[in-house]
Amino acid sequence: MATTPAFTQSLLTLPVCDQTDFTVLARHCEHLADALLECTDPLLRLALCERLNTSLSLLRPTLLEPVPAHLAESLTTDSMAPENPEPATTGFAPDSEQLCDYALALSQLLACHTLPPGCTQPLRGLLNDVVSQFASLLCAPRWCNTPLGRAWIDAPGSV
Repeated sequence: MATTPAFTQSLLTLPVCDQTDFTVLARHCEHLADALLECTDPLLRLALCERLNTSLSLLRPTLLEPVPAHLAESLTTDSMAPENPEPATTGFAPDSEQLCDYALALSQLLACHTLPPGCTQPLRGLLNDVVSQFASLLCAPRWCNTPLGRAWIDAPGSV
């Protein structure tokens, strides 16, 4: 994703708060991590990193709360399409809280400016991958429409 100055500016000025829907915050974090990965300006990188940290910090306390009713439809699918594959069994399957904690730790580390030479770019790449996985997990469908009504996707016989 090529970022433009206007898009980057909008990432830094988009109002977010603890009332922002978690799906909006998750996608905002993903865009911030993408922009951070591509950014070459040290001051702008710091601003993006701080904004990502703020957005992740707002998102973290909401992870165990029930899904708001107004988001249920957007997190419901009619069938499990190939774009929603089962995660590979690689042994690394952190839950949303762990992914958020990893992303927070990486964003805080990158904001410190005390990394050895050569570590910043790989850590920005890792942060981007963690945030992308985190956002995908949060925005993935949780329910499937069935002839008997809405059912949890992981429930036996729901798909």
